[in-house]
Amino acid sequence: MGLAMGTTINAVALSALLVTLSPAALAQWQYHVSKDEMRGTSSHRAVLLSETEHRFRSPYDGGSRMFLQVQASRPDVPPDVVIGVTKGQFVCSASGCRWMMKLGERLETISLYQTASYASNMLFVGSQDRGKVMLAIRAGETIIVEAVFYQDGARQFKFAPAGLTWPPK
Repeated sequence: MGLAMGTTINAVALSALLVTLSPAALAQWQYHVSKDEMRGTSSHRAVLLSETEHRFRSPYDGGSRMFLQVQASRPDVPPDVVIGVTKGQFVCSASGCRWMMKLGERLETISLYQTASYASNMLFVGSQDRGKVMLAIRAGETIIVEAVFYQDGARQFKFAPAGLTWPPK
């Protein structure tokens, strides 16, 4: 993977950000840069929240959104795609899982893998599938992700990814 877990956006910080953003801002890509002073490099992330919100059981009550995160630590490598949720836990084994995604009008089965820290709320799209997902994102095609959540079963989240600038300027 292009970035280590420590460089993915923190779901707690993302939840706090949700409170401050207007509905129009929620539908737009948010860009972030992390600088590594020791190595003299920068990592770039673009994050988009889902249009859909679901309410899970306690302790994840209060509304949860999924997010797509495009991230890279070097401009010469393909970006990683991370799928996360602001509150909740995905059901996915240490060896990975497969979810259904609708990319535009195409139904695809996508492989996802745990992050280095085994966080239960974030997964990397497998390298064999990230190209398909990035094509849909770049084309601005509607994306629907169906994920399985601990104690709450399968839920679908919808994204309108138009407008991504990658690599960020």
